[in-house]
Amino acid sequence: MIALKMSVRMVYCLVVYLDINLTVRLQKIVQLLEFCDSKRIPLIVEADSNAHSVLWGCEETNKRLEELEELILRFNLNVANSRGEYTFSTSRANSIVDITLVNPSTSNSFFPRNWRVLSEESFSDHKYLAFKLGEFEEEINLSRKLKGVDWQKITEGMDAAFSSFDESDSLKLT
Repeated sequence: MIALKMSVRMVYCLVVYLDINLTVRLQKIVQLLEFCDSKRIPLIVEADSNAHSVLWGCEETNKRLEELEELILRFNLNVANSRGEYTFSTSRANSIVDITLVNPSTSNSFFPRNWRVLSEESFSDHKYLAFKLGEFEEEINLSRKLKGVDWQKITEGMDAAFSSFDESDSLKLT
């Protein structure tokens, strides 16, 4: 599990694999969901569910989904997946088994936006998933505040730093 502090709010992210050959055991996930609900902590779950559901764009629902679907309904989880984009692809089959779930405490500020399946090679039968978290956009602010700069002090500091520089110790690139 990953805990992110965004702005002044903690957001939990859980990555889980539900093995297709094992019985689904969701007790630990239930405990985490109950904890996050009681503390109103946003939770984002990334799951290789190995389950098919019309809830996240599959054409049919398989039996494996039953317990997971109960969990989704019990905790009022939202599915962030875009509909119909395959997340798993082999020469034999394509399906949507990788899902992103969010709890009700995940407000619009932290809801995964622009959820998508990337087309670049993942070196796996599962594709990369990507999304932006919340309303935050990367902002690069390039500016210089030169008013009041002590140029004399900067010049003296640079002279002192370079006075001990020995060119014979430097790496020569030819």
